[in-house]
Amino acid sequence: DKWIAAAAPGTEWLHPQTGFVPALPVVKVAVKHEPGQPVELKVNGVPVNPLRFEGSVLNPAATLALTRWSAVDLRDGPNLLEVTVRDPQGQVVLQQSRTIHYAVGPATAVFDARRSQLVADGRTAPVIAVRMLDKEGQPVRRGAGGEFQVGAPYLSQDQAEALQREPLTGRLGGKARYQIGDDGVALIALQPTTQAGEVVLNFDFGSGRPQEIRTWLTPDLREWVLVGFAEGTAGFKKLSGSMESLQASGGEQLFDQNRVAFYAKGQVKGEYLLTLAYDSAKEKNAAGSKLFNQPLSQPLGQAIDPNQFYTLYGDATQPQFDAASARKLYLKIEKAQFYAMFGDYDTGLSVTELGRYGRTLNGFKSEYKGERLGYSAFASMTAQSFRKDEVQGDGTSGLYRLASRDIVVNSDRVRIEVRDRFRPEIILSTRAYTRFLDYQIDYALGTLFFREPIASRDADFNPVFIVAEYESGSQLDAKLTYGGRVAMKVGDNPGEKSEVGLSRIHEGNVGREATLTAADATLRFGDTTKLRTEIASSQRNSA
Repeated sequence: DKWIAAAAPGTEWLHPQTGFVPALPVVKVAVKHEPGQPVELKVNGVPVNPLRFEGSVLNPAATLALTRWSAVDLRDGPNLLEVTVRDPQGQVVLQQSRTIHYAVGPATAVFDARRSQLVADGRTAPVIAVRMLDKEGQPVRRGAGGEFQVGAPYLSQDQAEALQREPLTGRLGGKARYQIGDDGVALIALQPTTQAGEVVLNFDFGSGRPQEIRTWLTPDLREWVLVGFAEGTAGFKKLSGSMESLQASGGEQLFDQNRVAFYAKGQVKGEYLLTLAYDSAKEKNAAGSKLFNQPLSQPLGQAIDPNQFYTLYGDATQPQFDAASARKLYLKIEKAQFYAMFGDYDTGLSVTELGRYGRTLNGFKSEYKGERLGYSAFASMTAQSFRKDEVQGDGTSGLYRLASRDIVVNSDRVRIEVRDRFRPEIILSTRAYTRFLDYQIDYALGTLFFREPIASRDADFNPVFIVAEYESGSQLDAKLTYGGRVAMKVGDNPGEKSEVGLSRIHEGNVGREATLTAADATLRFGDTTKLRTEIASSQRNSA
């Protein structure tokens, strides 16, 4: 009533405006006109139900009227709204039509760089903005939501908050959720991290193929921080007066025990970020003395079993490892969309299918993602062997036994796959599980025990499989394993750039050397259509 009292005279369709995205399958309609002029409203060619008519309101001078409808029904997809205003003689004063699109659920995810905050400073939560579009390319309604997964080593803020709300049980299933806001944009927050690099978000919209969003977190050029310590003990022992004669080599001994450990991080030349860590206590029990060719005696990733060292606390502590390395040295230098490092890492070659290669190793790795050229390369001197076990659920939480008992600590990755019962090569759904939260693993015995029972089949009788990928230890000599992928984008429009790539991987396991070469090409036609092709060849030499 206050609005109509101050409104200017004239005939106008006020609401909804062109481009309006309703949050519900109903919409309000408002038209401003002169008193005595009848207004007609049609939706998709059909007059609106008279019960939806809310009435007309006049201004104090009775020179202007506001006619409104509420809860006008909409169908999924485009809806054509038509408004006709006539004068008392029946002549058309205003006749307009507008298309209002109601999107039930997303079918495509598009990265929105303008609304994203992609800084890995360890203090603020990175935010990845994703625009959700329906099957016709229109923004999905506000309030809709769904599930997503984020690739390691990153964790969504939603998962962390769920653990705080339910510290003993957490969120069963382990998947994070997103909620769509205005203009179809979902703001996905990650936990604060200092790990710059590529972030991969996976969405499953029921199309049978998960969709990926890839973006890059840039490092924070901070001031230098240095922490460390050094300790040492030296002594000399001599045994005498023994009833039995001593061996010539055991009577006298000079011994020393010392340790040097430090961690340093800071900017170099105002454009690079350097992280350096060293601990001489690592690998003391390992044979050999070469820095890059020692067997690993430390767990990968430096993560420890919380059930072994900690009781249950009620705080909000979140452990982070900024310089994880199973060997004595950790080194990383990074700038914008580039880094080179020596330490523990995940190979992360997951862009293609035939050239996919995911392992947890210790060694050298480097990545670069430019506007047109990008690469990912790694190399490791290792005796580890990659293993992949598939076990069908039996309706219990376990125990489930893996094929190997000599499992490298913290190298395990477990997921649950539901496959089509008629075509088992088709994966209907995938759910990644988190160590110590969703399952427990015994590295010595090679067994898994889950927090919740794993069904053998789902409600539609599709088989459910436990897929475990891990590294198996070996007493053989360490050999060089290396690989990488280089890709180039072609095209002028950033949203329509096509890409060609070449991958090559070599495993140097003693007696089981293998090489994989793959090529791929992706042709994009706009934001929602692309054509992908791949070809690969592999060779294995068995002793």
